[in-house]
Amino acid sequence: NLEEHNLLVPVVIKQEKLSDSDDDYLHDSQFGSETINPTSTSTLNPTNRSKLFRRGLSTIFVGYPQGSGKSNYSDRSLLAGFREISTMSDRINLPQNIQDRAKVFYLSYLDEQKTLKLRSTTAVAAACIFIACKQEANPRTMNEICAISGAASKKEITRYYKAIILTLEPSINIHRSTSRDFMSRFCASLSLSRAVQFNASHIAQKAVELDVVSGRSPSSVAAAAIFMASQAASTDDIRSSKDISDISGVAETTIKQSYKLLFPHAESLFPENVKVQLNALPVY
Repeated sequence: NLEEHNLLVPVVIKQEKLSDSDDDYLHDSQFGSETINPTSTSTLNPTNRSKLFRRGLSTIFVGYPQGSGKSNYSDRSLLAGFREISTMSDRINLPQNIQDRAKVFYLSYLDEQKTLKLRSTTAVAAACIFIACKQEANPRTMNEICAISGAASKKEITRYYKAIILTLEPSINIHRSTSRDFMSRFCASLSLSRAVQFNASHIAQKAVELDVVSGRSPSSVAAAAIFMASQAASTDDIRSSKDISDISGVAETTIKQSYKLLFPHAESLFPENVKVQLNALPVY
């Protein structure tokens, strides 16, 4: 449940509906275990602020006196950011709790800035979604976030990701991603059998236990494990590195690089007593 936040308005309030290379640093950086409390109101000025968050952020209150011909830049920036978050989230069907969380981050970051003129509303909104997904234990790769943002670059979103974390610390609690967080979604998108998903999950977990994928992001480990499991499976379950890259957002070269780390340990990575065609595994 979201706590109530307030937004500074000058005089009159009117109601307006809202319209609807590798990721290693982003998953395993020094920020991975830090904590931000996005519902804290300690940094928000309570004076003359109207109620902002009610019933899942469905309504926002903004405005100058009618007929003044003026517009509050803060309000317009907030509305623009919220619309961006809703639009991008809808493109990949993100649940409402993640959208709400991203909007809290956006509000908090906007409120902390000395200047309200953000260079890129889209990049900030995308970064907030990326953080919200991680915090809600439903992480997305940075490439997936870039794809739904449209105009914002990976470099730009990453820069704002770091800035938001640093600005709002020490109040964010971000879930540390594992390959398991990506496995089911990737396999479902690839229409793989349960057997292949089971083998891929075992490969990824065992690879971490044996420390053969040190420094690799969970998403790239999951993608590489799926590639290995599918290549050793029956014809119907074979998927190329390009197939996996297209649905996972992990670069094809990254998948192959991670697979190279797994390959020498293939026999130890597959579950015991499971018949697979190890000789069918490609060699790079």
